[in-house]
Amino acid sequence: MDSNNVHELDRTDIESYNIPGGKVFNRYFQCPLDYKNPAGKTIQVYVRHLISSESVDMHRAPFLLYLQGGPGFQSPSHTSLSGGWVGIMLAQGYQVLLLDQRGTGLSSAINSSSEVLTLPTIEEQVEYMTHFRADSIVNDCEFIRKILVQGREAQTSGNLKGPSTKFTLLGQSFGGFCITTYLSFFPEGVEKAIITGGVPPLLSDPAEIYEKLIQKVLRRNEMYYQTYHADIKRVRAIVRYLSSNVVYLPGTSVSTSPHPNTINQDESTCGKKPGNILSPNRFQQLGLAFGSSSGFAAVHKIILNMENDLKLNNKLSYKSLTEFEQFFSFETNVLYAILHESIYCNGPSSGASNWACSRALKKNSSIEAKFDSSLILSSDDSQPIYFFGEMIFPWMTQNIYGTELAKFSDLADALSKYDKWCPLYNVHNLNKNTVPVAAVSYYDDP
Repeated sequence: MDSNNVHELDRTDIESYNIPGGKVFNRYFQCPLDYKNPAGKTIQVYVRHLISSESVDMHRAPFLLYLQGGPGFQSPSHTSLSGGWVGIMLAQGYQVLLLDQRGTGLSSAINSSSEVLTLPTIEEQVEYMTHFRADSIVNDCEFIRKILVQGREAQTSGNLKGPSTKFTLLGQSFGGFCITTYLSFFPEGVEKAIITGGVPPLLSDPAEIYEKLIQKVLRRNEMYYQTYHADIKRVRAIVRYLSSNVVYLPGTSVSTSPHPNTINQDESTCGKKPGNILSPNRFQQLGLAFGSSSGFAAVHKIILNMENDLKLNNKLSYKSLTEFEQFFSFETNVLYAILHESIYCNGPSSGASNWACSRALKKNSSIEAKFDSSLILSSDDSQPIYFFGEMIFPWMTQNIYGTELAKFSDLADALSKYDKWCPLYNVHNLNKNTVPVAAVSYYDDP
């Protein structure tokens, strides 16, 4: 609420605009960085508030809050409300809130220009980043909810129930994790909840979670190569090329003076310094797409294009490299890369994540070998090189993803060693939950 005590929903200084099917309000809130110190430092949290083009009383219509996946991706932008789930919910009388979770989008995004890297010590940087997990995100939601529904309690009279003071929640992937945190600590703020593809494992050891994930990743790789058997040979050829040539992606490589005497380089590497390299490991991260319905086909298309480049010109084209780079990027989603493993640290009993995925792989040498491209290339030609799934590794911040992610190398390593995480879930409260919840999980999601 602003300094004139005007209700947030009545403010005239809020930017708004009409789009097909409705109206959008851009709302910004100053939320505590640390909710244990509410009078301390604040951060900006942005919410895109959508209402139907039909007449809507914002003081009475219920709210649906969307929590996106990630961690580290901003909420989707909707330019049309005529279809899709947003249009459906608006037609049912809801106001829809699309939250950019803290650290993403317009909500004090974490990148090399943000405050965290200006803090003088690595300890202060780590402490700052501990406030960007689901517990803090849910506190933001409660903070915003209380502002938006203020005054609704007074509209209840006798047996006549007033407008809802609670949020209906829709959570996709990591958003489902956030909903589970919400139900653990603030169930009084939730009317009902819908979780799509994001039921968190309530385990205390992150490495144990990754051991289970790796089994799924193995099965998805087997299914991929059963579908596209010829890609065994194609992938081996591409990885062999990437192993023998330093190949830079076009987006954020840094130019330097040419080095004409340097041998064994792709043409695009001339005049470039280390950063944003398409290494074999990075290529194997195409498996991030294996959880989506169109993931296999999308990965196969990139592989076909790259193989065609090598067959015709013995180098990868700008077009293929651009398509790969745009397929996904940790450079523009730093939060995902440096905090991902911490989302499985549920309180002090979890200890440090300590690069949990790497630890899980090393527990079984025969499984680890399936992802070891150099080892596979030295073996029988029929052996496939496996792709990684939703897995984070220490090498990602070591000057492979370019200057942006490399700036977080020390911080990422320090976060992996941090062992004082706050609880994300309360199993006792979840067992007593009375809030209606519907959940669907993706069967093949690795």
